[in-house]
Amino acid sequence: MTRADVTVRWPSMDTTDETFELFRLPDPDNHPATIADRLLDLPEHAHLRDGEARIDWLMRVHPKFKGGRIVLGTASMPRVNGELSELFDWMLERLLGRMPDFLIVLDLSYWEAATPLQREIICYHELCHCVQKVDRYGAPRFTREGLPVWGLREHDVNEFTAVVQRYGAWNDEIRKFVAAATAHEALIHHE
Repeated sequence: MTRADVTVRWPSMDTTDETFELFRLPDPDNHPATIADRLLDLPEHAHLRDGEARIDWLMRVHPKFKGGRIVLGTASMPRVNGELSELFDWMLERLLGRMPDFLIVLDLSYWEAATPLQREIICYHELCHCVQKVDRYGAPRFTREGLPVWGLREHDVNEFTAVVQRYGAWNDEIRKFVAAATAHEALIHHE
């Protein structure tokens, strides 16, 4: 076999072949950004609007499992280090039209079956992960150019239901969580 007999085939980005489809851009008529835009007016997300965070959304076509559960959504700061950094940035810019500060990926099946309230809740939840970093004194951090330094926040509570059933609200983060749920229930029943 000579070199002329070898055919090099580059994979195409043919989005009509669903066998290889992993992600999809959200349906423009049912885009999570529409909900998120309203949520950014809330005080707890004002830093994202004020800092002009670039937030983009994708839908995961096939379910992703973690710990035996379907992951309904993930928020990330899409960055790759090393030699593939330029390629990754180029692919995201080509797909999304820009390089986002945050990329939120939602489970497509969940999104399609969700009620409007459930969609709002999942968008709100993922936006809660998107924060502006603070310095050791609690002041917002900025780059030398005056741009916000973005980061990701973990969940407030990391505990098993069984532990709370057995030991109750045994630490501050669980007590705050229970207090928030109780206050919400009281507000609903008061109305």
